[in-house]
Parts: sequence; structure tokens; C-alpha cells
Amino acid sequence: MAGGVVMAVGIWTLVDKSDYISLLSSSTYSAAAYILIGAGAVVVLTGILGCCATIREQRSLLIV
Repeated sequence: MAGGVVMAVGIWTLVDKSDYISLLSSSTYSAAAYILIGAGAVVVLTGILGCCATIREQRSLLIV
């Protein structure tokens, strides 16, 4: 769930605050939003893999 929240904050920042991004001279604000989206996606993917590995009881998938 935490990964989904982080990803949602990044998407919200890009969608709702795009007017502010265009006013800023540096691209740090938009880069931070993309980093949040990427980190949230990695956490969600890792969580899904962990749940599938636990359900299937596969040790090799848990190591990944």
C-alpha cells in the first residue's frame, strides 16, 4: 500500500501541479515527481512478487 501511496503522490504532483512546474526555472520539481513514481512502482512490484512467492511457497522467488 505504501508504494501505491508514493506513486499516487508522484502522479498527483505531475497532473495537478503541472502549472507550477512550468513556472520553475529548474527541473528538480518534475524530476522529484518522476522519482516518486518510479520508487512507488518498484515497491508495488516487489510487494506483488513477495505475495506471489509466499502463496506459491517458492524459495527462489522470495530470494529475488
